[in-house]
Amino acid sequence: TASVTALNGTVTNTVNLQLPVTLTDNNLTNNSASDVDAVKGAANISLTKTNGTNTLVAGSTTAYTITVANAGPSNASGAVISDPPAQGLSCITAASCTASGSASCAASIPIGTLQSGYTIPALPSGGQINIVVTCGVSATGR
Repeated sequence: TASVTALNGTVTNTVNLQLPVTLTDNNLTNNSASDVDAVKGAANISLTKTNGTNTLVAGSTTAYTITVANAGPSNASGAVISDPPAQGLSCITAASCTASGSASCAASIPIGTLQSGYTIPALPSGGQINIVVTCGVSATGR
């Protein structure tokens, strides 16, 4: 049993055998063995989206805050977030983005890019981005 502390790359675990001095081994090449394993990163990503209300008024606007956070242990830079358009909402202006914990994002994300898939440039362990999307309420209600 081994504890893997690497966050990427490979781990090589080697075992060796040495005979007592009173014995002779006619094949020394098989007295060592190794296991090489690729290490895949693991990131605990959380995603939330809220507009802080349970009711929308037809013809008004609402702002949704999307939060992406990485609890680690691995870096999740390059993760892609998409926020497809919802029926009853008209989201046409660029979304704003702020970052913390060494994460990064564009200050302004074109809405089409966010809807189809925005690649987060940097999302290290402990990093977080907050995207705000403002939409018009086009649904007419009941």
